[in-house]
Amino acid sequence: MMSQINTRVVRRSWRLYENTQNSYGPNFAYKAEGMYLGRNPISAWILAILLIIIDILLYFPIIRSLFRRFALRSGDGPSEEVRKSAKVWIRITGEIDGVKGKKAYVDVRGGDLGYSQTAEMVTETALMLAEVDQLRVKGGVVTPAFAFGTALADRLNRNTKVEFKTGTL
Repeated sequence: MMSQINTRVVRRSWRLYENTQNSYGPNFAYKAEGMYLGRNPISAWILAILLIIIDILLYFPIIRSLFRRFALRSGDGPSEEVRKSAKVWIRITGEIDGVKGKKAYVDVRGGDLGYSQTAEMVTETALMLAEVDQLRVKGGVVTPAFAFGTALADRLNRNTKVEFKTGTL
């Protein structure tokens, strides 16, 4: 769902790191994002078809106005009970350049990343921005990866319910 934005942020980070010791390497490629829907491929097909139908229908003004009428509004989100019981696990994998068959991963685990943990992450990022000495750069249009490096992930691991873990497969 977020791939159109994420690809731009990742590629901007790659460009900023390109001529540094933390370069992603000359063979870096950001290919695709996906969503794991279990082992049943039918659920993936159903979701894909529904999203295509919704996308097509939203081209028509009358459908957009109906959608706005019935869509969730501010304050209509999940209850506190649902937010407290939510669990999210996101795995980001990539091939290690020059090592055939070896992959690296980043796991992001947390509770309700859509509401509660988003507020925690935004707050911790703002606090880190306020502590200018923690920033790796002092200006310009940069991405969180370039501005904070792994320091932001370390801070989020310490101060929030979101956990970042890296490893190899």
